[in-house]
Amino acid sequence: MKAMSQRESRLVAIAILLAVIAVLWLGIVSPILAGFAVRAERRAGLIDSHERNVRIALRAPLFRAQAAEQRQSSGDWAIVAPDAEAAADMLRSRTRAAVERHGAVIKAVQEVPGQAGWVAVRIDAELSLAQLTAILGELESGLPHLVVETLSVSADKAFQTGRLEPMDIRIEIAAPHLPAAQLPAAKR
Repeated sequence: MKAMSQRESRLVAIAILLAVIAVLWLGIVSPILAGFAVRAERRAGLIDSHERNVRIALRAPLFRAQAAEQRQSSGDWAIVAPDAEAAADMLRSRTRAAVERHGAVIKAVQEVPGQAGWVAVRIDAELSLAQLTAILGELESGLPHLVVETLSVSADKAFQTGRLEPMDIRIEIAAPHLPAAQLPAAKR
């Protein structure tokens, strides 16, 4: 084999030096710098999380006040009664009174099964459109707030006679039930 010239030796030496620098960069320096970047990113995320948690913790008195206000206004969104049967009776009498107040003919009022913690009533009546809107408006605006789960309207008489006649309606109304024992002493 022929000996390398001085120029070739320098090129080989430079190539070996570049290879050693590349290996050092890729094997040692680059992972260390990447680790710094990852830790800096994690640290920034932790700082953001900490600041968010501090803001939430500072709002704890506001949350306590809102919870107390919600406990005080619980009668606005639920029927307060000793038990579910009494709550169903209260809901039944409220809906019956609203329907009777507007002059509708009541065919039936009965309790229907509802979700856990809720009471539900179904009322069958014969009434006009004006009476229906007035009844729904009254039930909607009173306290505690009620949920109309279903409303079925049958206008068969009007279809048969070709003129406006009273309609047969079926309304299922529900409301949450809150046992009186769960209320603050001031609300009982």
